[in-house]
Amino acid sequence: MAAKTFPSITTDILVIDEAHHEPAQTYQAFQDKIEFKKNLGLTATPKRLDAKVLNYEAIAYQKTFMSLVHEKWLACPDPVLSQTGMVFDLDVRMDDFSEESLTSLDNDPRNDFIVKHWMDNSEKYGKTLVFALNRDHARRLTESFRKAIPGKMIDYIVSGEGNLSDRNTKVSLFRNGMIDVLINCKIFTEGFDCPDVKTIFLTRPTLSVSLYLQMIGRGTRITPTKTSFYLVDFQDDLGKFQNQLIKPWVLGDELNNELITTANKNIVEDVEVDPISDIDEDLPNWLKEDITLSPIDLNLIAGYVIFKHDSGREDGFLVHVDDEDLFLNAWVELNSKKDNCCADELGILALNMYKLLSTNRLSLQGFVSAAIALASGNSEYIKLNSPKTLTTIFDFLNDIYISQEEESDLKKHSSDIYAIIKFTIDEIDEGLSWSQVFENEKYVFDKATNELTKNNHLRGLELKKKIACIYNEILIDTHLLEFEWERFCLNMIKDKFSCILYLP
Repeated sequence: MAAKTFPSITTDILVIDEAHHEPAQTYQAFQDKIEFKKNLGLTATPKRLDAKVLNYEAIAYQKTFMSLVHEKWLACPDPVLSQTGMVFDLDVRMDDFSEESLTSLDNDPRNDFIVKHWMDNSEKYGKTLVFALNRDHARRLTESFRKAIPGKMIDYIVSGEGNLSDRNTKVSLFRNGMIDVLINCKIFTEGFDCPDVKTIFLTRPTLSVSLYLQMIGRGTRITPTKTSFYLVDFQDDLGKFQNQLIKPWVLGDELNNELITTANKNIVEDVEVDPISDIDEDLPNWLKEDITLSPIDLNLIAGYVIFKHDSGREDGFLVHVDDEDLFLNAWVELNSKKDNCCADELGILALNMYKLLSTNRLSLQGFVSAAIALASGNSEYIKLNSPKTLTTIFDFLNDIYISQEEESDLKKHSSDIYAIIKFTIDEIDEGLSWSQVFENEKYVFDKATNELTKNNHLRGLELKKKIACIYNEILIDTHLLEFEWERFCLNMIKDKFSCILYLP
């Protein structure tokens, strides 16, 4: 509106806040009055539903949501996926669900489900901001809350209803704790600041990363006593759109809703390597392409996770050597729960684990997507052979006598072997013996070696007790004998590359 009377001016720099609105006619009308040399746009949600391109040449600076959480600028979401068990058939318009089809979600059973969920968790959830489907839903949901919980203050705010003074009064009451639950529709996606909001309710499914981020952004303000908030996402069965729904793990990369496998390129310094000759032909295509585009020193990579999306597309991410212990602890736990959890539950578990990982080198979306793929058996961690080990089983065991029968058996069953280990018979006898770790033992074996690595500072009796404890708690049901594990551990502490060969 101000553009109509705004005078024409000349300036060096034009700065536009909430720059995702920049393509709008109202913004363009303003810019037509201004002659500028540089245009700097600031936004937390650089994607538009209408897919219009923002008028900027480059991204000068960016931070992902989870990086800001790690750096303590934003509160960390504690996601809760509440399954309604209800089935809906929605339509899509402009890359998100149409307003008309969303009205089908506004029914008494679903509204009662939302209210009951809050009632059952009211002490935990505290001050709650609810994002409704539309204006009518905000009103109906408010009535459902009021009928079910007459002792609580529930109110709503929608555009086009009431005057500005009434709305400001409701906001003030909410800020001061006089309103327990405030329901809105698209009112508080921008510019609203109430740091002590403890819980965000998302009753509206969306395919838009930007809208999702705008809604949950109202809970991300930190206070001296608040470092996290509950993010409650009510999930229905939306059929063909189910796998396209935006869920909490998109927060790792708000510029791109696809996994960016190249995000791991910043984990190594620039190195002078031959981008072609150093690539192992056994590596997956996505990793070979990544290395070709941006050469990576594989000495700094412990391994990689490979998984398949629901579409069947293969993807993955790298694990840095300094992050392997952290990663394996989480990965082993995810594997232990995959038979008792659905895909979404594994995703939430992985997201919560990621918050506790003291690294920003692991891909958040990759980690969560790989966890989801575990539910269908389409995810695997593969160790890269260290350049300090030999590349074949028989070269690795060249200092050990292997009978023809053992050699034949190794060749026959090599596809079932995860790793070959060597161990001394005892400290006096220098003779070596060996064993194998099978694929079905890989995760418990990784957990055991990871636990050993964390305690390799121990010596003497303390070390002996820890080695025995790890065996009894983790490896007791494997084919490895306790003395074999003990002798392997002693070698592992001295030089792990000399005593284990991981097979690709």
